[in-house]
Amino acid sequence: MAAARDTERVPQAWDEQLRARGYRVTPQRQLVLEAVARLGHATPEDVGAEVRQAARGVNISTIYRTLELLEQLGMVTHAHLGHGAPTYHLAVDADWSRRSMRSRTSRPTSGT
Repeated sequence: MAAARDTERVPQAWDEQLRARGYRVTPQRQLVLEAVARLGHATPEDVGAEVRQAARGVNISTIYRTLELLEQLGMVTHAHLGHGAPTYHLAVDADWSRRSMRSRTSRPTSGT
């Protein structure tokens, strides 16, 4: 039940962040943000596939441009995991991801 309330508040916060920085809340931006939130860590192609379920006319270049803008605004961030395409996630998830990755790489070894 708490998760449902959180997902209801998040889009309003996105709207406020975009407008506060002088950007319009377009359907494409809203759909991309919703897709990133729903998918967690996703490539631009994954985001595009999710967006096209709701709006078939959105092409991949729109997805890339929107992700780039949202990253410049600090709303999403990306990571390169391996040799594949970058994966995007909400910036609010970035701190958790960094802490999680740091804790996995900085665990003390049993021999020391």
